[in-house]
Amino acid sequence: MKKNDVRTESKTITRTIRLYLPNGTTRDIVQTVTFTREVIIDPWTQEETKGQWVTEKDTFDGYKAEEVDGVVPDRLEIGQVTANPETESWVEEVRYSQDEVMIEEKKVTRTIKLIKLNGEIELIPQTAIFTRQIIKKANGQIIYGAWGHENGFALDDYYPPVIDGKKKNR
Repeated sequence: MKKNDVRTESKTITRTIRLYLPNGTTRDIVQTVTFTREVIIDPWTQEETKGQWVTEKDTFDGYKAEEVDGVVPDRLEIGQVTANPETESWVEEVRYSQDEVMIEEKKVTRTIKLIKLNGEIELIPQTAIFTRQIIKKANGQIIYGAWGHENGFALDDYYPPVIDGKKKNR
């Protein structure tokens, strides 16, 4: 005599709480509720008889959004929700004000005054652009990065030409 085949069917519903953090990154908090039921298959007719959905826990826990780096989120709380097998998965969003990143530039010019033997004056400008990053944090704090230049912190060396066999005098 043939026996009924029995299998277990499951359905998982997911609530994702997506945090958009002040530093521009995201973090997901994933909550799940899983329902199961038995499906009995008649070996002669292949007819399926489905049982009732059951679960150990049918609720998504509430979530309290905390301050991050002194920044308060747009939603302080996401409530507890009861799910059923027909509930679709979904995403809840919590947004924090974002940090603002800027680049500051400063143009520096050094002028070398070259006095020639005949008394003529030649001005030789050298220019460099220094940059630094400034982060205006969402909590109001401002962080200044170090100044930098593609050649480090030095302007190019200057060597005046040798004129009539005379060498430079610093």
